[in-house]
Amino acid sequence: FINKNSLENGLPDASADFVYSKDAWCYMPDKQQIIDQAARIVKPGGKVMFTDWIEGEGLSDPEAQRFLSLMTFPAIPTVEEYADMLKKANFEVEIAENSGRFSPAMNSYVHMLKRQAVYDAKKLLGWDEEAYDKLISDFEFMAKLAQEGKIIQGMFVGRKKGKKNVQSEM
Repeated sequence: FINKNSLENGLPDASADFVYSKDAWCYMPDKQQIIDQAARIVKPGGKVMFTDWIEGEGLSDPEAQRFLSLMTFPAIPTVEEYADMLKKANFEVEIAENSGRFSPAMNSYVHMLKRQAVYDAKKLLGWDEEAYDKLISDFEFMAKLAQEGKIIQGMFVGRKKGKKNVQSEM
């Protein structure tokens, strides 16, 4: 385990059996760059596996702009766009699909903010009721996008092309 900037991790080329990320690459401005970095450090035959918040079907420009204004995401790619990035980085795409887990997760977040984490949320917001109401409204908006399949959690697995280094026992 290392705790470093993923783009400047210092790992040698072809040194990892796999790279795993959960819902983190959505914050990266250049998604191809992070996939290329994963390709650099994964051994031939190794895998990159990740989930990420991505665009589903039917997201309008105003909805996308509001969503992006709420998050620190520079952009939200589609399943197809991420799959193309993996292919460009010399991966065979094994899985590129909607995980189906985003809508239930968003519903849980809204539930927690409204019922379980009220004190903590309000304390973090300086007891500002308007800010708390806006937070709830924003999460309800994101939950609605998730329920409608407009924002989804993409799940991806790619296997790096090339021959594995197989060591034979003597």
